[in-house]
Amino acid sequence: HMCKQYKKEMQVRDDAWLALQETCILANEESSKQKELALLRATQDASLVASLQIQLSEHQEGRAMQRVEQQLVTQASRQRRLSSHAALLEEQLETERSAFAAERE
Repeated sequence: HMCKQYKKEMQVRDDAWLALQETCILANEESSKQKELALLRATQDASLVASLQIQLSEHQEGRAMQRVEQQLVTQASRQRRLSSHAALLEEQLETERSAFAAERE
């Protein structure tokens, strides 16, 4: 009878020990899963930040290019105005030269 009682107690102890071990294993797994999840989130955040930085720099480059293009367009139209103004002045000068030559004759 004492033997049976002892065996039963030992069995309860063993069960308790196994349950405790199982709980520890589960807790460790959960902890490592949480760590994994945290790492994954951090990685995703980092890649999102990197992606946004790339988009921002591309956007800034694009805007810089637009500014340069706008400046080129502005310079080109200014150049055209100057050219037509110069042509007009040459025309006037030519007219005045021929008028002057006509007066001298």
